[in-house]
Amino acid sequence: MHLGIITYNKPHLKTQELIFGLASKGYNNIKIILVPYIKRKKRKVLIKHRPSQFTGIDPITIAKKLKFKIVDISKREILNCDYVLIAGSNLIDKKFIIKNKIINCHSGLIPESRGLDSLKWSIYKKRLIGNTLHFIDKNIDSGKIISHNLTTVNINDNLIDLSTRHYSNEIFMLVNFELFLVNKKIIRLKKGKPHMRMPYSKELIILNNFNSFRNSIFRKQLNFNKN
Repeated sequence: MHLGIITYNKPHLKTQELIFGLASKGYNNIKIILVPYIKRKKRKVLIKHRPSQFTGIDPITIAKKLKFKIVDISKREILNCDYVLIAGSNLIDKKFIIKNKIINCHSGLIPESRGLDSLKWSIYKKRLIGNTLHFIDKNIDSGKIISHNLTTVNINDNLIDLSTRHYSNEIFMLVNFELFLVNKKIIRLKKGKPHMRMPYSKELIILNNFNSFRNSIFRKQLNFNKN
């Protein structure tokens, strides 16, 4: 299988975890497709729900060590892959999007939880917690769903426990994308509007009331699993 990985042209933790995860499973024909990193304006964040990403080894060094091809993003390079996985990118230019080709793992349950900071918004709105493996299209988190995967919420979880497990499940879905292409589990959900970044004031509410949020989601998850 010919795989592509879209990622930034700078060190990126999720990229490293995805490349090494795929390599450990025997994938040896991987193309690293680079996109420019666009620096975002710094903002005040209270809840860091993912590990620091811009650290470690740059993808070019990794690719050379593993003898993977390194290219800049183009429609031709994407067409020449069976599937392309997104490790890191800003919004991908619509001219590069090909139907049922580029796979993303979104940190919310699409179509209910779309847009940015999906884990935080799911906690705030007391929704089921999970990731969605999906093909991207030209709209925000609205491409064909491959599979949902619920993140277990334990009654004794703190916010770090839950966010760490949730991030690990995101990496697992990407590394094991072929498994999810075959063994699909799709939850019927109402379509929600895309979220923007969560404001500091709502992050503070989550921190102050996390146990209440967690207990509500835990009960919802129990009821879902019974059905």
